[in-house]
Formats: sequence, C-alpha cells, structure tokens
Amino acid sequence: LQGYCDESDPVGLSHLYYTKRTFKNFEYRVDININQTGNSGLYFRCPKDDNYIGGLWKNFPRGLEAQINNAYEGDPKKSGTFYPKPALSVEDIRKFIGYGTIPDYGHFWFHMHVIAVDNHFVVKLNGNVVIDLHEPKDSKRYCEEGDFAFQLHHAGTRVRFKNVEVRELP
Repeated sequence: LQGYCDESDPVGLSHLYYTKRTFKNFEYRVDININQTGNSGLYFRCPKDDNYIGGLWKNFPRGLEAQINNAYEGDPKKSGTFYPKPALSVEDIRKFIGYGTIPDYGHFWFHMHVIAVDNHFVVKLNGNVVIDLHEPKDSKRYCEEGDFAFQLHHAGTRVRFKNVEVRELP
C-alpha cells in the first residue's frame, strides 16, 4: 500500500485505505516509510457507526491509533504513540528506530508490530516495546472489534507500507 495526500483529493482528508473485514484479537506487523513532513497512523478496531457514510469515515474513525510520524513538527505525537496518549518524543524515535541519526533520503524504513488482545495493547518499533497499555473498556476509543484504517492525514504526506501481515489471535 502506498499513498500521497493532495488537498484536492477528498479521500486524502482523512483515510486512504481500510479493510472490509473486522478483527478482534490480532497481531499486526508492517514495514513503513514516511516522508519527513508526513503524518499518518494505523487505526484499528474501528466500528462502522454514524461517522461512517458511503464507505468512508466522515471524520476520524473511533478506535485506537498507532501514530506514524517520525519528524513532522505539526503533531508532537511520534511513531508508536497511541493517540492521544501515551506519547513518544523525538528523542524516543531516535532511540527506538534510529530516525534522525542519519540523513533520510526517502529510503528510511522501520518496522511496527501491534498486538491487541481484549483491552491489552502492545506496540513495538523495530522490536522495542514502546507502548504496553491496558485501555479501560469504558473508554470512548475502546472497541472490541472493528476495521483497520490507514491514515493519510494532510497535504504533502507520502507513506508506504510493505510486508503487511495480520494474524488473528484467540
């Protein structure tokens, strides 16, 4: 999967791709490349509610988001962050995936691994556990089951995904 966000493209205003199958407990692995001014994310367990119209989410879907943003300064939440919290910083990104320690000429790839079992969520970046969270089941963003949505947040974002793997867990 890859996408480029252009303000004239209405799909680019929110989400580029989504799955047409719901998942509950799963393990998700993906290699990601995003440009320095890019802001993206992976939403999961997104219900089709009154915000879902004509096959698209009108606004951001309800569900959890693992942020994908290594350098874009317009959003302080960096890759691996569960939006809105817990949050990782620029220093965390340097430590966990090495981004910012070497020049990025558009060839910097990193690996994200998300594990979701009931209300327990783990996010790993390049094999490092960066988030280990138990989300309260009564929280607004917690959903037991739902779709994936790949975010393409603003104009100028270029994001690529490869080696996407989702495995259902009991």
